[in-house]
Amino acid sequence: MRARRKVEPVYPRAAHDLKLPEARCRARITIDTKGKPTDVSVTGCATVFHAATVRAMMQWRFYPARVDGKKVSASFVVPIRFRP
Repeated sequence: MRARRKVEPVYPRAAHDLKLPEARCRARITIDTKGKPTDVSVTGCATVFHAATVRAMMQWRFYPARVDGKKVSASFVVPIRFRP
């Protein structure tokens, strides 16, 4: 999937307070036929990063997926990296 607009996630203050190092998350995104996210689930990282990942990913916009030329909803994984 190709993104039309990306929003970088903000490193959470709680992660700063915990002195956590760089983190990598995997965001499973479901988009509608217009390329707008409808659902985001996060795995592969500490829970403190989940809300920031969801907030950022819900603001992303994608070119719609197509099957036989018709726009369809789709689900895919995007890697996200947080740096303090």
